[in-house]
Amino acid sequence: MLRNLEHFQVMSNILSYLKEGNLEELKLETFCTSFEAKFKAYDDVLVLERSSALSEKIYQADIERDQAFRALVSAVKNYVSFPDEQKSAAAAQILHQIEKYGKGVERLPYLQESGILSNLLQDLALTENANALKLLQLDDWVKVLKDSTARFDELFMSRETDNSTKGSGEVKEARQAMQEEFERLVYGINGYELVYGTSVYGPLANKINEAVEYAQQQVSRRTRRPKEEDEQI
Repeated sequence: MLRNLEHFQVMSNILSYLKEGNLEELKLETFCTSFEAKFKAYDDVLVLERSSALSEKIYQADIERDQAFRALVSAVKNYVSFPDEQKSAAAAQILHQIEKYGKGVERLPYLQESGILSNLLQDLALTENANALKLLQLDDWVKVLKDSTARFDELFMSRETDNSTKGSGEVKEARQAMQEEFERLVYGINGYELVYGTSVYGPLANKINEAVEYAQQQVSRRTRRPKEEDEQI
């Protein structure tokens, strides 16, 4: 749930921590080289992202359609094992329509995700599928997904008409690649820590954990409800 620039700052801090250490002694030279390459690519596309006033709105619209998609999938999966045979069959039917587009739809680059969601919504509008969704009382979730997808597409097309932001649709893809590289680094450090001991990798691991924890706290503060804040005060 981090904003792009917040996520970028966390990755920047982690790269700094890596370079502060003795990479040869830590056996992390290859990890650092790969991490830095992904970070450079991320930085390059974010230069375009920063230049558009619509970028933050697009990012938030993408989160909204991703959340709607995940909520729909989750609800359908819950109904697959429902005791009512008719509803269970209806859920299996809808799940098949969703899964034929593959896994991780919400992690795809902007335009690729838009294309898949557009096709999926057309499939779900077919009479047989629409009736199944109505039986499961999930047609409202489909409307939420449809509306959020339309909003994203409208914002994205508005930004793409601005020549200063051409190519910035690659931001989501670059961020995902950066996140995967970060996770690979974490797995590597955890593995080395088991083999060579906490004393060797503990200081670096602690710095990374602190950076991640701080970012999570920022998101928590931003998303906390006012009532909850009042209660804590």
